[in-house]
Amino acid sequence: MSYHQICEIYHVLGFRGSRLPLDRVQKFILAILASKKIVKIPVNFSHIVRALELSTRSGIHLWDFLCLLPVIEYIEVAYSMDKHFRHPVFKKLGIRIENPLGTWIVT
Repeated sequence: MSYHQICEIYHVLGFRGSRLPLDRVQKFILAILASKKIVKIPVNFSHIVRALELSTRSGIHLWDFLCLLPVIEYIEVAYSMDKHFRHPVFKKLGIRIENPLGTWIVT
């Protein structure tokens, strides 16, 4: 996963919806960061430039592209409930987007 995804998980768990206690969320995030089983990929300059191009062209948030672009060469399928990922621009990236719950939401 990208470091950006880890930051998004922190934000969603601690600041959106039911808002879990931040000390609990921090502990969870630190466990992800420490895990040897989870590969963490940094966001680099080229990811940001490409994300800016794709965001400008599609109108989709820059942040959605930064979730995928750093890891795109390592995955075949991305899982999301975010309706933005149904936009045709994501198909052109060459990976399959699947919704594990079948309910699309706009974030």
